[in-house]
Amino acid sequence: MKKIPFILKTSIVLASVASIASADSIMKPFNDQGYGEISGRIRSVTMARDYDGKGNASNSTIGGIIGYTTPEFAGIDAGVAYNYAAEIFDNNHTAMLWNDEIDILNEAWARFNFGAAGADKTTLIGGYKINNGEVFRADDIRQKSRSLLAVLAESKDIDNLRITGGHAFKASDVLQGETNGKHRWDFRDFGDIFSTHDYSHPTKTAYDDTDGVSWIETMFTGVDNLEVALFDAYAWDVVNMLGTRIQYNVTSETAILAYGRYETDTGDMASYEGSAFGASVVQKVASVRLEAGYFGVYSDGLKFNQFTTGFNHALGSSLMVFAGQWNPGSDSYYFKATTKIEATGTVLYTLFNYNDNDNDAYEWDLIAKQPVVDNLMAVVKFGMGRKVQGDLSGTDIRFFLDYNF
Repeated sequence: MKKIPFILKTSIVLASVASIASADSIMKPFNDQGYGEISGRIRSVTMARDYDGKGNASNSTIGGIIGYTTPEFAGIDAGVAYNYAAEIFDNNHTAMLWNDEIDILNEAWARFNFGAAGADKTTLIGGYKINNGEVFRADDIRQKSRSLLAVLAESKDIDNLRITGGHAFKASDVLQGETNGKHRWDFRDFGDIFSTHDYSHPTKTAYDDTDGVSWIETMFTGVDNLEVALFDAYAWDVVNMLGTRIQYNVTSETAILAYGRYETDTGDMASYEGSAFGASVVQKVASVRLEAGYFGVYSDGLKFNQFTTGFNHALGSSLMVFAGQWNPGSDSYYFKATTKIEATGTVLYTLFNYNDNDNDAYEWDLIAKQPVVDNLMAVVKFGMGRKVQGDLSGTDIRFFLDYNF
């Protein structure tokens, strides 16, 4: 069957979304009844890449999320969220885009609040759930966020201290497409996840059957202007990771940030050791937030990285990772700037990083976010990179259109 032309399909979707966009969610009449809350999103993602030595590709997907959260009863509530996306246009080597079809129940969880025991800021959650912390990041960069099949507890009942910990059995990726015959967006064993993007020289996690990841993370804010996060993640039969993230606000306009991670092999894993260190200075000038810093990866690299579990660091915002920031032995120097034009609501973000490892490479990214009407947001992302060795260049262009309800 002949596909509907891409431009016509996109025009129909945009017209339909714009016609229903309003200041309030279209589900407000139901949500006001007290039977729980329905929410969701319609998203269009269009991408185009052109890499020397790999070729070029472009495609577009239309997807959505529909979720429901129950009212709390006797300290218990629950929620579900279903993700779907369909490819409506494709051209050339689309596997390099990781922007294909998905079909998954990304969240299905139950939560218990310990308020009856005097700890109303302590919860226990079990099931499929998005977690956005120090060890695991949501990374909503395509059609879905990273989600975990896990049991986890969180407490904020101690002043200035947040504690989160649990055990994740499986995780679903933020990227679409397939690797080793498996859908990246489906829930997979961590052995498979860690071996998909392995930057630890020849060492591979060559088996799928691992026992998940046990982790704990703390956030302390008891000292004025200081925020300290400490965390540990034990991937059974693979690696243990110990890390910290620190932010000190020198003034209301100036801050210093530091990151550190250390990983060692565990269980049946071959000998492995990796570490990372980062430091940066943040300076606000008028309405512009500037940040300049360094990030280095040492020894065998990192298994807990941007592609496997996510990474709470500025380099996690890179579109292409063209400069090889996560490779062992990488020394990256970066500069970023963010501002908002109040009159139009436009948000502008740019990131430049230079890596003086064997690649001797750089990448520059530019992102613009523009509200169209209430609940409707358009986002344009552009990236370009170059590797001096081999004289290789690449470009990355993305267009997002989001309607949230």
